[in-house]
Amino acid sequence: ESSGNAEALIYKNPVNTQEYFIIENRNQRGFDAYTPGTGIAIWHIDDDIAAPGADGSTQSNVNAVSCDFGFHDCSTNHNGVALVAADFYYDLEHDFNDGDAHDLFGEDGDGGADEYGSLVDEDVEFSAEGQITSNWWDNTQSGLTMTNISIKGDVMTLDLGEGGTHPSDEIELTNNANV
Repeated sequence: ESSGNAEALIYKNPVNTQEYFIIENRNQRGFDAYTPGTGIAIWHIDDDIAAPGADGSTQSNVNAVSCDFGFHDCSTNHNGVALVAADFYYDLEHDFNDGDAHDLFGEDGDGGADEYGSLVDEDVEFSAEGQITSNWWDNTQSGLTMTNISIKGDVMTLDLGEGGTHPSDEIELTNNANV
C-alpha cells in the first residue's frame, strides 16, 4: 500500500490453495516513497514456502531462489513471494538491483523500447500468451488474463478475463492517496 486506501485483487489457484496472485497499484509516496517505479505490481505467492512454519518462525528459503519463469522449470524451485517482472529481467531474483522503473506493469509511453529493445510494450498485458506469462508455478495456465493495462497513475484500469476467455470486465485499481 502506498498510502491511503489502496485496493488489491487476489486470484487463487483452484487446485492448490497455497498459490495465488496479488495484484495492486503501487505509487511513489507514503510507504513506497523511495521505490524505483510505479504501476501494477503482480505478486506470485506460494504459501507452502512463504507462510511461517508451524512454530510461527520464518522459513529461511522464502526468497532464496533465482528462477526465470519462462526459461527454467520453476515448478519446485521458486520463491515463496515473487514480484512478476514486467520487464522479464527478474533483477530482484538475481540480486542485480533493488527493482527498477520497468518492474511494474502499466503503460509508460516508451513503447517497450527501454525494456526490450523492441517496439512491443509487454508491460500492458499479463496472460498465458504473453512473454511474461500468468501460468501457475507448475506451468499450467491460470486463466488469468489482464490486457489494456492503462497508463501508470493513482487510478489504473485494465481488462480482466479468466478461464481462458477474452477479457470481459474492465476493472479499476485505485490508490486513494492524499497528495
